[in-house]
Amino acid sequence: REIVDPKSVVVHLEEGSKEEIIRQLVAVLPLEDGIDRNEILGSVLEREAVMSTGIGRGVAIPHGKSEAVTGVLAAVGVTREPVPFAAIDGKPVKAFFLIVSNPLKTNPHIEVLSEVSKLLNDDDRKSRLMGAERVEDVLFARRPDATERLVTFAETVKSTGKARVQDDAWRQGDVSAR
Repeated sequence: REIVDPKSVVVHLEEGSKEEIIRQLVAVLPLEDGIDRNEILGSVLEREAVMSTGIGRGVAIPHGKSEAVTGVLAAVGVTREPVPFAAIDGKPVKAFFLIVSNPLKTNPHIEVLSEVSKLLNDDDRKSRLMGAERVEDVLFARRPDATERLVTFAETVKSTGKARVQDDAWRQGDVSAR
């Protein structure tokens, strides 16, 4: 299950203060009707006030807990230029991963952190993320295998004008056009 909806990715996030960056990311979270964005924003800013979530190497992972969400939600943002964010290495930040989760459900939160960690430890994927110009670039950096299959499928459909997914081929990653 994908945690980051493409609508929750902001390429060319407007540079600003720590609060302005977080506010922009909270604004794109796919919240259910009735959930107060200000409550979510408050929980993230409250956590940020305890200690900066700028983890270094140009990355920050602002996060908060809220009973208003059922599982975990995330947004990703990349600025054109790095911005001050009080990161632990003292360097400015360019890539932001906002995570909001239910305080009673820790596993999904840990899974998202694990995925972010894998991305950041792969120099090629991190470089793609930092240089992102389109939402697709961010999605490819996050999940190159799934994104590559989707792009291949779309190109095949475009070139042949038709596509047919047989059996469970899509779920298995084997998509053929006929």
